[in-house]
Amino acid sequence: MYKNIFIVVLLFIIFLMVKSAISLKDTQPVIIEKVDTLRQNTTIYKWKKGKDIVHDTTIYDTTISFVNVDTNAILKDFFAKNVFKDTLSLPEGIVAINDTISQNKIYGRSFNASLTQKTIVKVREIRTPPPPPKASLYWGIMGTKQENNFGYGGGLIYKSANKGIIQLNITNNKQFQLGYYSKIF
Repeated sequence: MYKNIFIVVLLFIIFLMVKSAISLKDTQPVIIEKVDTLRQNTTIYKWKKGKDIVHDTTIYDTTISFVNVDTNAILKDFFAKNVFKDTLSLPEGIVAINDTISQNKIYGRSFNASLTQKTIVKVREIRTPPPPPKASLYWGIMGTKQENNFGYGGGLIYKSANKGIIQLNITNNKQFQLGYYSKIF
């Protein structure tokens, strides 16, 4: 009878070991793709001379009115350099335009932009999962003492991959032990 129980338990342990060996072959690397948006601040500064700037046609006022005029004040305004500043706020940043006008002409134009540029980066990451835990089979010998009777025996312990531990012991005193142990923490 012990022999039949031992054979059944041994076949069960062999079945569990073969099953865990088959599950080890199914591990494949995991590929993770991430899309990330990076923002970078850039400052652009450009200057153009008045000759390089395209302008529309000039409109002349043909109405002549005779008014007492100070010629010196007119010449002072004519030769003065006037700076006109304009700022545009955009979702990407700020653009500042400075125009310098002298002698009824555009003397120069500067363009200053502080923009935040978006860069989209695709990251491909390959992770290999850790191998699943392996099943193990242990064998050993043991000694017993019961009411001044000494005995000896042997046993098998099967540690499954995830479930628990199964123990089988047989002694010469016709003792048969079968146990199951599970992990608590």
